[in-house]
Amino acid sequence: MSSGKEDSSSSESEKEQKKRSSSEEESESSSEHEAPKKMEKDSSDENDSSASDSDEKEAKKGMAKAPMKEMKDEKSPKKDSSMEKKEEMMDKKDKKEEMMDKKDDMMEKKTMDKKEEMMDKKEDSKMMDKSEKKEEMMDKKEMMDKKDDSMMKSEKKEKKHKKKDKKMDDKMMDKKDDKMEKEDKMMEKKDDKMMEKKDDKMKGDKMMESGDKLLKEGFLEKKGVIRHNWLKRWFTLEKGEKYPTLRYWKMEKDIGSGKPKGEILLVNATLYAHVEKKGVEMPNYFNLRVGTRDFLIRAKDSTDKAEWVKVIKTNIVKDEDGPNSPKMAKMKKTNSFLGIVKENK
Repeated sequence: MSSGKEDSSSSESEKEQKKRSSSEEESESSSEHEAPKKMEKDSSDENDSSASDSDEKEAKKGMAKAPMKEMKDEKSPKKDSSMEKKEEMMDKKDKKEEMMDKKDDMMEKKTMDKKEEMMDKKEDSKMMDKSEKKEEMMDKKEMMDKKDDSMMKSEKKEKKHKKKDKKMDDKMMDKKDDKMEKEDKMMEKKDDKMMEKKDDKMKGDKMMESGDKLLKEGFLEKKGVIRHNWLKRWFTLEKGEKYPTLRYWKMEKDIGSGKPKGEILLVNATLYAHVEKKGVEMPNYFNLRVGTRDFLIRAKDSTDKAEWVKVIKTNIVKDEDGPNSPKMAKMKKTNSFLGIVKENK
């Protein structure tokens, strides 16, 4: 019950305040309408009274504004609550818009990030593909290089083996050749011994048949005139019809087949049994000078040389009117094919 009385009293007080405010507003409006009229009249009469009137107007305005301010202050709570609600609604809208903008931004960022990631992945995949292709190419090149190196090494090894095989073959061939040469020399020596024995028998027989016309025969080596090589020839020393003659054939069997390879008339000839080359004595050598020509001859050993030197010296004939006269052949020292030839004292 008390609360109802209070409500009725508050409503009555509010009605009284409204009436007061309305009367005040009417007085203010009337005073505001009257003030300008008075101002116009007073301005034409006196200039000094304008200041006092303006002061009074300002005082009245101040008095009139005070209750207006109180009324406004009483009405402001309701207006402030509605404004606050509106502001809250606006804030909520702004926040929602901000949230939406943020969401849009986030979505855009996500999409852009995804796109960038996709692009990066594509580029990375391309780069990886390129790098893989390059690596494959490099690997292929390395494999080719290795193959080439292996081929080169194998070729070098084959060449080395071939060279070694050739060297071995050459050595084997040289050894075989040496063996063959040794065997040939042994066979030649055997043949020479057999031939010497036959020669000795043939000499005896021929000496008996020819009536001492054949003085000596056998193999000697003669140095060639053109090539200066040693040539093995079959020599015979015979008593000729007029002068003793030294003939030589290629082989013993060629004696009865035709003319000999050469003939040396032992007329006005000179025999040098001692032969030197650069101050060194050459054994088994002797030089036969006939006219202006020297015949450098080599025997198989010292005994054979001694026999031939003795037989030739004993059968050299001196004839001033014959061929190879001493006037043309009078030379004690001369140059032979081997070196200086001296007369044996």
